[in-house]
Amino acid sequence: MDIVARLEQLTEAEKKRREKAIELLVELEETLADYLNEIQGCTTHGVNDHLYFRSEYRERDGERIGFHYKDRSEEAYFYELNSIGEVAEMKGPKFWNAIQEIIPWLKEKVEKMEKAQESREKVLSELEKVANHIVV
Repeated sequence: MDIVARLEQLTEAEKKRREKAIELLVELEETLADYLNEIQGCTTHGVNDHLYFRSEYRERDGERIGFHYKDRSEEAYFYELNSIGEVAEMKGPKFWNAIQEIIPWLKEKVEKMEKAQESREKVLSELEKVANHIVV
């Protein structure tokens, strides 16, 4: 197989892989937004120092719901550029590295939300006891 044919094959495989990853990412973003707004009551959730999840549309800069990245390059830092984009717009290793960083964050976030649910159930139970004691 010649080089051009091989490059075309590799490019097509990457496009399909990335398309599937974005499809799954968008599905996660839509589901996650509702839960994070309700459970945590805030709209920006840091994944790390350069990735974050926006769980509500932000009108002032048109940032949609989803995973976003910040430019950490020295040039962006030096010139104070606020270069922000959506993870779904990234390509190549930057895209796949972002996905690899999002996966453990998601797992940890779900664990934390489960623990918060347990704690809140206890608080609600205590509140019910106090309220029943006062009302009776």
